[in-house]
Amino acid sequence: LVATAPAIGTELDPGLTIAWILLCSFLVISMQLGFAMFEVGSVRHVHRMTILAKNIMDSVVSCLGYWLYVEVQAEVQSHAGGAMNDLLQRPYRLFGWAFCATSVTICSGAMAERAHMTAYVCYALVMSAIMYPVLADSAWTTTGLLSSEFHGDWLPGHRYHDFAGSGVVHFVGGTAAAVGNAFLGRRILRPSPFPDSPGVSFDNCQVVEDAVAPPEGWTRRFSSDSEDSREFKPVVYLQVIGMLTLWVGWYGFNAGSTFCMDRVCGITASVVAWNTTLAACAGGVGTYIFCFCGKKNLDVGLICNGILGGLVSVTACCDIATEFQAAMIGFIAGLIMYPLCSRLTKTMWLDDPVDAIAVHAGCGLLGVLAVGFCKPDCVSLAAIGGGMPAQKRFCDPEFSQVLQFGAQARGLFTELWWTAGLSVPLWGIFSLCELSRAMEQPIFAAAESMLAEVGDGRAWDDPELIATLQDGARRSGLFRRVLSWHGWAGAGFSATAPEDASALRSDLHQARTYKIETGLEVSRWCLCRKAARVLHMCCPAWDFTHLRLRIAPCSELSGLGAADMDGGQLAALVHRIIDTQRDRSTPHSPLRDEVRQLSQIVRNQDVVLRALSRGRTTEAAKMARKIGLPSVPEQGERGARRSSQDAGHQAVSGSDQAQAAQQPAAPAPLPPPVRLQQVERSESFSSGTSRTISEMAVISPRSALEETPPPSVVGARNSAICASAGGNVAPYSPLAADLTSQLLAVMQAQQGLLVALSRTPSVSDDAVPEPTIIGQQQQHLLTSAIQMLMAQQDAQVRVSASSSTTSTSPRRA
Repeated sequence: LVATAPAIGTELDPGLTIAWILLCSFLVISMQLGFAMFEVGSVRHVHRMTILAKNIMDSVVSCLGYWLYVEVQAEVQSHAGGAMNDLLQRPYRLFGWAFCATSVTICSGAMAERAHMTAYVCYALVMSAIMYPVLADSAWTTTGLLSSEFHGDWLPGHRYHDFAGSGVVHFVGGTAAAVGNAFLGRRILRPSPFPDSPGVSFDNCQVVEDAVAPPEGWTRRFSSDSEDSREFKPVVYLQVIGMLTLWVGWYGFNAGSTFCMDRVCGITASVVAWNTTLAACAGGVGTYIFCFCGKKNLDVGLICNGILGGLVSVTACCDIATEFQAAMIGFIAGLIMYPLCSRLTKTMWLDDPVDAIAVHAGCGLLGVLAVGFCKPDCVSLAAIGGGMPAQKRFCDPEFSQVLQFGAQARGLFTELWWTAGLSVPLWGIFSLCELSRAMEQPIFAAAESMLAEVGDGRAWDDPELIATLQDGARRSGLFRRVLSWHGWAGAGFSATAPEDASALRSDLHQARTYKIETGLEVSRWCLCRKAARVLHMCCPAWDFTHLRLRIAPCSELSGLGAADMDGGQLAALVHRIIDTQRDRSTPHSPLRDEVRQLSQIVRNQDVVLRALSRGRTTEAAKMARKIGLPSVPEQGERGARRSSQDAGHQAVSGSDQAQAAQQPAAPAPLPPPVRLQQVERSESFSSGTSRTISEMAVISPRSALEETPPPSVVGARNSAICASAGGNVAPYSPLAADLTSQLLAVMQAQQGLLVALSRTPSVSDDAVPEPTIIGQQQQHLLTSAIQMLMAQQDAQVRVSASSSTTSTSPRRA
């Protein structure tokens, strides 16, 4: 088939080439979705929106940065007399930006949950305008700034070969991510229990509002394996979706690097695509073997990264490798290189949530060096005219794999020092600015401690307090700005001292929490501390110290990103949502527990009744087979179809699903005392309503395919749940009376049948249940329910009296 493939007419080549490049560009751009999904599935729940925002920003910023570089390069070429038709270059620009965006976005996953948005956007701009395009021009053309390092004459006939960017794209992005990760430090673990845990109240989110480093320091990742496994739980299906999206986009990444669509290029593209597939599959198999033999468990996220490692490693040599060579490169990447680099990053305390450093930097290094061991099928290439220029060079009789390995190593070293040389100053500037501002923590702490004593033995005109405030205003611009909000001017307050010392103390504490506190671990480096101290001593540099590399610890723990001093609109909105969720979940927990336990006892007794009445013909046995209470899901499914006239019959209808119920559970302790208040409803109900429990949505089922949240336990039509501090709030609802009355009626009927059946002579002693034990459970739970209902009735009377008093006030009306 290769020998007889028809040649494409030359007049169609430009159009087909442009269409081919555009198609491959679209595939590469779709990889951004794969990166986003994979990263979202690897980070904590509260940081998913932040990681999506960073993926969006690095795409748009990298496009503008790459366009800026291209325009500057075109202007330089026009002055040199080598300008080309700008319209013909547009497809190549789009393809080049897609590669650039891929290299830029590697950092978003490696530095997830910690990097400040401003610092990350600046990195994306520098990476797309300087780091990547200079290396791409130098490695793939002979006119770049560093072309002599890749195509020098020090090895005649041998030059750096990177077909689709194992080194230029992936190794460069992984190196920049490793440098940034080293400056950022490890992620901070949230206090236990934390909001992501099922069944934990959202009240725990409030702990992050006053997040100040404890004396022993923050608890970070890699400090405890048990803590890490408890808090960092990936979403595997998102990782799989992201991996498959990247895999599909990789065909445009590798096959599109042929940059042409004629007979030879088409055959080369098919070889590239097949080698890419073999390497990916071999990488997944290699990682599976590692999991089976080394970890003794199946880690789907690890296998996904092994597949990506195989794709990265074959990208440099997919045009010159044979099928066996491509499969072996991917297998080595998945079995050895990726697990080894992943283990190395953890040993060096590089907290990489998605293992981007191991996949892109480690496997990219393997792919670049593997070129020296590859040699194409020269016999097959000779049948089609020798193949592309790079393939012809590798089939040259004077070609030496040893010298090619040396050329690859030199090019890899050039990429390393160029990327690290630009990344270290970039991340270092943001780190020093943040550390210099963090040196103001003692000033804020001293002022806060003294302001806490105002009114308790210390006055506003206390000389020590005034001296502390004056010293803080002189040494810290942020401190002076906070004081100005409360009337501070120059060396003291302009008029009178503030009436409320707690307000000033709260503003200082909030400024310290959001602007001063830092989570950087480079503060332990002696060189960084000295450089930050020098920067802090420079008064003109105070304005630049607003820059941060890492978000504040309180924002990191709550997932708010880079919030303002007062939390900003985003923080206010999030706290409002948290309060609403807490109000909707906390008040109903006592009533929900009572209802569930009462229903469980009824279902358990129904099972006992059916077991005792099986095979009997007495009237009591016949009644026992008729009386029961439908399970909650069953009743919720049928409640919408029943009318209000069937309410009494539904409470005592038979239940075929109750046979699977478990044995009666031990009675739960009485709930804590509750305070009740009336809530506003969109529809009022009388206590004597005849509607059934299912119709009122007291407890409704939730389908696995249902998108809307389930209604609350006190009714779906409640428009608001009011909460007050100091105790649980149980809103008044007549639905509780309906539910309890139905449960009570069924249990009374069941108790009578149990006694009648237990007295039947044909029943052995072993089969007879103990009605007294069940009666004690019922008595305990019903007593709690009756107490709650009585409290609700009293609260209704108080609220009604309060409402009548309020209506007489013209001002409130």
